[in-house]
Amino acid sequence: QRQLLRALSHELRTPLSRLRVAGERETDVDAMRQRLDREVKIMERLISDTLELVWLDTERPHLPTESVEMLELWEVLRDDACFETNWSPAQLPCELTTACRVHGILNGLAQVLENILRNAIRHSPTDGVVRFAGRRDGSHWHLWIEDQGPGVKPEKLDEIFQPFTRLNAARPGGEGFGLGLSIARSIVQLQGGEIWAENAGPGLRVHLRLRSV
Repeated sequence: QRQLLRALSHELRTPLSRLRVAGERETDVDAMRQRLDREVKIMERLISDTLELVWLDTERPHLPTESVEMLELWEVLRDDACFETNWSPAQLPCELTTACRVHGILNGLAQVLENILRNAIRHSPTDGVVRFAGRRDGSHWHLWIEDQGPGVKPEKLDEIFQPFTRLNAARPGGEGFGLGLSIARSIVQLQGGEIWAENAGPGLRVHLRLRSV
């Protein structure tokens, strides 16, 4: 917990310095206000994500679980992603059927998929495809999200799930504070699942193993 908070303090220095530079250089009031608003939102997201990660890792909360249909959840997240990024639904196909149901925390699983999906889109070409697929594996579902980006160096595949490890330090493109996959890992482990990554050649494939209904 202390390490996370120290890292948060370090990470905040960059957006704070950008705020000062914005205030010093911008001459147009509206442009300066828009830039400052954007930077403040970035800092708010950073603080919120860090506190959530600390809460998940230290409190280990017992949240209610339910049956979650993964195809339906993906379709909701896909619509949001298409609205935000101008990707078409055809670029975010899902190979699962309504038979894919897992036992988990709905909001938590939504956040897991959203964090992985955002990273996948960010690192894929604008005309690329991010695919959601999986198969039944005994009492679990083995799911994966695969993008068409440059992948990650093999020695970085475990490291990308550590807090403040930026994916764009491991592969080109995109920004962020490196908390999305850390939060995803904590949520999945909280539900008794597993998460890991591998290179798909090309692209990155993030795997999930979740208990079946």
